[in-house]
Amino acid sequence: MQVMSVDYGAQVADLMARMAKPGLLLVVPDTRRRANVMTIGWGFFGYVWDFPMCAVMVRPSRYSYDFMNRAGVFTVNRMPDSLEKAVGRCGSVSGRDVDKYR
Repeated sequence: MQVMSVDYGAQVADLMARMAKPGLLLVVPDTRRRANVMTIGWGFFGYVWDFPMCAVMVRPSRYSYDFMNRAGVFTVNRMPDSLEKAVGRCGSVSGRDVDKYR
């Protein structure tokens, strides 16, 4: 995978549309086990004092919540259309019960 710089402002409209369907993937690393992934359909994108910002809300009851508190970091990912079914699955099962990477 190649890392490349993108124009954040140009991506916001697409990210907002993707959040509605099929969703974006929030990935949280963990040193104790495999990273957790969850589908998100809510959040905010914008600028704060000219800095790009993304805010997400994760309920304390969600499996990812503890991961986020331990790790202190997460990524929000826009997945290709070909993975829409996988994005939907990640939003319908819990990592507590299912290995979402299988």
